[in-house]
Amino acid sequence: MQRAFVQFIRASRSFSTEAAKKEITIVPRYPCYQIRRTATGRLPVYTDYHGNQPLTVIRNVNGNLKAFLTDIRRLVGPNIRVDAKPTGVTIAGNFAASLRRWLRSVGH
Repeated sequence: MQRAFVQFIRASRSFSTEAAKKEITIVPRYPCYQIRRTATGRLPVYTDYHGNQPLTVIRNVNGNLKAFLTDIRRLVGPNIRVDAKPTGVTIAGNFAASLRRWLRSVGH
């Protein structure tokens, strides 16, 4: 829908080719995935422990999982293991508080 809107604007205005190339498109901030909240209205971000190793688990991720994993890796750092599993996304370490804060700040 966003692409069709931008094409409509370009077609409806008389741009030179240089101006059309420099046009800035407005894209929603995080349009490709959603985090569905729990029945009680909370974000589905949990801390689990396997032995002494803390794991952060994010459940109810819908949409483009690859884009979500990329954003998570940018947030927690490149050296932290981030895996997609059928039950949700698991992150090595305890990042629950910072992930909840970040998800609220981007509108989830």
